[in-house]
Amino acid sequence: MPTGFAIPIFLYSPLFTDFFKIVLPVPFGLNAKIFSFLLATPPILYSGWIFYVGAWRALQNRALNMAVLVALSVLAGYLFSIAATFVFESEVFYAVPALAQADVGIAIGVGTDVAMETADVVLMQSEPFDVVKAIQLSKATVSRMTQNLWWAAGCNTIAFPIAAGVFFPAFGLRLRPEIGAIAMSGSSLIVAVNALLLKYAKLTE
Repeated sequence: MPTGFAIPIFLYSPLFTDFFKIVLPVPFGLNAKIFSFLLATPPILYSGWIFYVGAWRALQNRALNMAVLVALSVLAGYLFSIAATFVFESEVFYAVPALAQADVGIAIGVGTDVAMETADVVLMQSEPFDVVKAIQLSKATVSRMTQNLWWAAGCNTIAFPIAAGVFFPAFGLRLRPEIGAIAMSGSSLIVAVNALLLKYAKLTE
């Protein structure tokens, strides 16, 4: 999503207004819905273009894929919001299609069902500061994944040549099958334990 639109879309969304109980003044004397429409249209059309093209090609081949799903959900919310802006009175969902186009979408528990279904992360306790914890947990998860990857790659790089007898002619070094099985089980156990230690990751209180 074009970064210049992401924050204003959120600040003028019903989600922000309902949760923080703050109604921001709309610039240029515009209606709030029309202003939201003007904010949401560029990112929906620009960022979503790859999904629209992918969905069109998939439908031409009589196939259904993720591009079709994303395109339908984004366009449904966008077109309904346009109708609610110019034709009849209803809540608009401009923030929801924009959320679907974002790299990472975060919704809170008091948000609309559509927003929660679209978001990548849902804060169940409706506490905005939990976003920081979610980011910290994500970084800790990636760190554990990286550690496990390097551990597994290192063990296999060392153990496979030994088990294959590559070093036996020169150094007389070989790995008996039962010892190799124990070593592989031990490696898997270490990876699993390292992943379970994620529950003790330190998060900001």
